[in-house]
Amino acid sequence: WNQQSIALRTGLYAGMVLNGFERHGDVITMSCPALFIRKTDAIEWNNAFINHDCHRAFVAPNYLVMKLYRDHFAPTRVACDAPRALNVVATRDPQTGDVIVKVVNPSETDDVAADLNIGGAAPELVRMWRIHAPSIDDVNSLDEPERIRVVASESGPAITFPAHSVTVLRTHP
Repeated sequence: WNQQSIALRTGLYAGMVLNGFERHGDVITMSCPALFIRKTDAIEWNNAFINHDCHRAFVAPNYLVMKLYRDHFAPTRVACDAPRALNVVATRDPQTGDVIVKVVNPSETDDVAADLNIGGAAPELVRMWRIHAPSIDDVNSLDEPERIRVVASESGPAITFPAHSVTVLRTHP
């Protein structure tokens, strides 16, 4: 699985696919994206996670999303309700008790506001990691390797998910 692009939109696609894989983890036991690494002069294969020339390298948004999701993987799925505009999956880490919510807002133009509520209570502190850029067509490049990156922050339970963004929330209820 993968798309033929290194634009932010491919990162959104990766997030939605990975959310689906987590939702159906009882059926999907393994998957593998393609293409993992490429030299930037291979224009016809412009969808790799890691891109390089002879001296420099950069990662694409699909790599950032996959690494972010791996860093916050938890094996226990939990039920969640979310606004229809968002692609969401929630899990619980059995070792820490943390609830992890992975949210993709695939809209090109519309932000979506939502309140995080776990078991009837709003958490005071939510740790948040977000991948976003001004345009859904933005890309990292050899000259701008961190135009699109993961930005960490904290929030309360009221969260706005910007258009064309991938967000991972982590809280301890």
